[in-house]
Amino acid sequence: MQLFLMIITIPVVGLLLVILTIPRECRQTACLNCRRLDGTWSDTRFKREIQAFGDYLSSLAVVFLLAFPITLAAMYLIADRLMPVSQIAQAFSVFDLSENNWKSRLEPVQKSHLKWLVSTGRHDYQSGTEFQRALWYGWPIIAISFVSLCVFVLLIFLGFAKPAIRDFVTGIRERRRMYLRLDVRRMTEGAHDPLSAPASIAGH
Repeated sequence: MQLFLMIITIPVVGLLLVILTIPRECRQTACLNCRRLDGTWSDTRFKREIQAFGDYLSSLAVVFLLAFPITLAAMYLIADRLMPVSQIAQAFSVFDLSENNWKSRLEPVQKSHLKWLVSTGRHDYQSGTEFQRALWYGWPIIAISFVSLCVFVLLIFLGFAKPAIRDFVTGIRERRRMYLRLDVRRMTEGAHDPLSAPASIAGH
């Protein structure tokens, strides 16, 4: 169940990250691209914007598929070898800057964690207790290492994503300029003779 939640959560966060990497001005421009200058809706332009966004997502898919397993593997190793995700959440939910206070609040989590260690078959109660002691003193290093890994993967992702973002944003702006020229031309020709506007222009 915990692994399933990890598999679901990471792509959702990744998709949100991809959307947030698009400048707000470009998101607004993409919406404007779906309407003609007179305010009427264009299915053709809408499909183009959707296709452009699909191409943008597919260009990032390879990078995401490389970054996703690394992060997932790190999370799985922590949950499988050190402590289940639910117990990690419980431990930090009672966090206290006072070491003694935190230790006392961790007693229920400590007991359930020890039972889990024994249930895995890799520890008995004695070795499990020693493992917990080592984990108590080593958790800051583990936490820093995991956060550093996530930041490293994020930087790699954004580094590869930058050209794709630039091309996507450029495409939105170029289509906006093209549509404005088409709409102005259509409206100008329609003003002279409403029946003479080329069908190829009127349909855009």
